[in-house]
Amino acid sequence: MFAIGAAGGSTIITTVVQTLINHVDFGMSLPDALGAPLVSQTNSSSNTSLAEPDFYNRPLAHELTAKYGEKFALAIGPILPLDNYPGDATALQMLGQGRAEAIAGRVRLGDGSALAMRPDHWRTD
Repeated sequence: MFAIGAAGGSTIITTVVQTLINHVDFGMSLPDALGAPLVSQTNSSSNTSLAEPDFYNRPLAHELTAKYGEKFALAIGPILPLDNYPGDATALQMLGQGRAEAIAGRVRLGDGSALAMRPDHWRTD
């Protein structure tokens, strides 16, 4: 069992769906799925998908352009504003026997950090 969440405004849906597909359908580990290259199409008037360099430079991107007329814009530059950035995700995976793994994407935002706390360690004061 696991949960995924993302920042990114209009790119949240595409970020979460791609992470789910990579983990569930393609069998990637959750950390690898969080770090896989992202593409985001938000139904903008340009019909151009925002693609991270590791996707943009793959033969698949060129094949999609040649065969289906897909258009990609390279996601580069500063992380904020998020309109130039496909998204970022974190996840929590239940490992069983009361153990959990918190996972933050390390590819975007320069690094990531995530923690899982046991309820008996929570402070209520």
